[in-house]
Amino acid sequence: MFCLSPHQDRFRVAAEAGHAACTARLLSLGADPSRGASGGATPLHAAAAGARAGAVAALLEGGADPAALDLLPEGPRSWLLVQFGGDDEDEAVGRARDFAEL
Repeated sequence: MFCLSPHQDRFRVAAEAGHAACTARLLSLGADPSRGASGGATPLHAAAAGARAGAVAALLEGGADPAALDLLPEGPRSWLLVQFGGDDEDEAVGRARDFAEL
């Protein structure tokens, strides 16, 4: 169970915690996978940074943009490369999806 302050976004919290089913459900209810927080980080940034493969896969299936940049500017693809490895960012996205299926 989450304890949320009024300012926390449930969608981002679900993605960051790796709750793939909750993330997918929120997407089905119309949550915007590309909506960033004040620093520009999207739920995909949070899931990728935490190596939450199930949430990453749900977000990608729900239309999240793996090339979206935050204010640093960093994107989820760079986090996926760090967390899941591969020769390039596209391969890292594929590896995250494959890992989620295990």
